[in-house]
Amino acid sequence: MSNQPINDGGPAFPMGYHPGGNRADQFGMTIRDYFAVAEKLEDLDETCISDIAVALAGPIPTGNWRTNTVEWIKWKAKWRAEMRFIRADAMLRAREAKP
Repeated sequence: MSNQPINDGGPAFPMGYHPGGNRADQFGMTIRDYFAVAEKLEDLDETCISDIAVALAGPIPTGNWRTNTVEWIKWKAKWRAEMRFIRADAMLRAREAKP
């Protein structure tokens, strides 16, 4: 893991207030967070999802989603979050690239 700081793109909503009532420039989400939230992962090829998920979140939990529900939910949330931030970081790099 790199010790370099993550480029978060700065505040997503730097002016005014966001719905939580906090000043966005102090407590708001970053552009990286916003990009990650906006990522839908709809274009993933179903045939490779398990390979991607294992690479990002580790081994598939034991049992199945009915017998080990919480662990399966945690595992799925982990790989999906990892994928969203990979894509958010790519969006930030593309945003910085010169045309």
